[in-house]
Amino acid sequence: MTPGGMWRVLRPLVRPRRWALLRVLALFLAHSLTVLAAPVLIGRLIDDVRAGTPGAAWWAIGFLVAVALVGALLSWLSARELANTVEPVFAELREEFVRSTLTLPRSTFEATGGGDLLTRASDDVTQLSENIPLVLPRLLSIAMSSVVIALGLGALDWRFLLVLVVVAPLLLLTLRWYLRTVPGAYASERHAQAERGKHLLDTFRAEATVRAHHLERAQTERVRRASWEHVRWEMRTRVVQNILLARTTFVEFAGLVSVLVLGTWVALNGEASVGAVTAAVLLFQQVMGPLTEFLMITDDLQSASASLGRITGVIETSRPGRDDGAEPADAGRDLVSLTGVGFSYPGGPEVLKNIDLHLAEGRHVALVGATGSGKSTLALLAAGTLRAGRGIRRTSIPDEQILSVTQETHVFAGTLRENLTLAAPDAGDEDILDGLRGLGAGNLVSGCPSGLDTRIGHAGHQLSPAAAQQLALARVYLARPRLTILDEATAEAGSADATGLEASARAAIRGRTALVVAHRLSQAAECDHIIVLDRGSIVEEGSHEELLALGGRYADLWRIWSANR
Repeated sequence: MTPGGMWRVLRPLVRPRRWALLRVLALFLAHSLTVLAAPVLIGRLIDDVRAGTPGAAWWAIGFLVAVALVGALLSWLSARELANTVEPVFAELREEFVRSTLTLPRSTFEATGGGDLLTRASDDVTQLSENIPLVLPRLLSIAMSSVVIALGLGALDWRFLLVLVVVAPLLLLTLRWYLRTVPGAYASERHAQAERGKHLLDTFRAEATVRAHHLERAQTERVRRASWEHVRWEMRTRVVQNILLARTTFVEFAGLVSVLVLGTWVALNGEASVGAVTAAVLLFQQVMGPLTEFLMITDDLQSASASLGRITGVIETSRPGRDDGAEPADAGRDLVSLTGVGFSYPGGPEVLKNIDLHLAEGRHVALVGATGSGKSTLALLAAGTLRAGRGIRRTSIPDEQILSVTQETHVFAGTLRENLTLAAPDAGDEDILDGLRGLGAGNLVSGCPSGLDTRIGHAGHQLSPAAAQQLALARVYLARPRLTILDEATAEAGSADATGLEASARAAIRGRTALVVAHRLSQAAECDHIIVLDRGSIVEEGSHEELLALGGRYADLWRIWSANR
């Protein structure tokens, strides 16, 4: 992720807080002035003591105490203002990341992997929230203190600035080496961390499969390899950090020796007082400390930059304005239409070929075909979840008005009420109960110990597969989308539940536009139009009666299915 891309993502978050950032900048500038004042006052105190003027010395001590108190207050205020300004940015950045992740094309989401995205949302954001509040105050303090203290050194004696001629090249060479070495190491370390997270997530998600197939050893080995790869890259970054520390220590030592030699020379020649030389040494330590610290916090900045790049990269990828394969449809035309569409998954053969699909308002269209014929892929393209590799997708409704129900229904941890109102937050209890009765799914509430207040999902009341599908259908019923897509939404039901679940599915799409990936041909027969797919191509289409009269592929499927009922 380029700096320009990062800034495009961050700018909308930072711009509303620009005045707050200016206040923070002013507070850090004021704190830098107190840093300058302390060495000067100490040098004045030494000269007053040597001159035998106790009154002036006591005044210097009083000013030192006042400067210390003001400096402490300014340090606290600047840190508080910075936290109040920056922490909301991180919170909004995480929210934007989650929103962007959920709008990614399905192919991109699957290629990236849930483990990688989870690592970005958790570990990478944590890296930012931990590093930036620490780094930014130090960075601002370093920039301002360095300038102010350099001016102070020049005010004592311009020759003290010559020390910077020795120090600056050494610092720049160290910084150049570091910036050339560490970015790739941090990027690789983050990638290894994501791979480790992916394998861990897969292990826990597929625990039952791992046990059933006795894959414990193999899966543990995958996690072990991923963990040690992360350790290897983390150790490499630690080596770079240690070399950086050694180099900064050398630079600081070289600078301190230079200022002591120069200070001793001007003092012995009577060209500066002992107090002035002491102030110069203290000021140099004050300026050298920030400069060497800058090299050290560059490490934190590189770590934060690697994390920021991974987060903003996802946000930038999902931003509108890119070619999503969709064009607006003319008013009054089909809700969704696909023309000449083809699609293939990364690295695989073409799954769909020259597909034409038109979903008119109020019509029910069924997709029929053998497993692997491309039905679910076509449904995902119609929903806008996948982007067509070629061809045109036109819509007259926003994708937010298209809802899908698949055979994989997720039950969120929470109450039954919360799960039902996810897609319809304003629905009241009466709306929910009326909707369930309309679906013929009233037993969904009666089957839960505490009715709508029953906690379901993880560590809660477990719903049967059929009940979970009724829950998904009820969400659609309550949301009232313009287009509903049922992708084998009743496939998980056993024979005992099939009739009731199919009735619920019919109720969910009654009077609405629907695309039905038919698990049972009885569902297709009830639709206005049927499309028969075979190996990614449309081989037949028409009404149930027309296709039976045609005596082709659909008629054969219907005859076989009817015989086995």
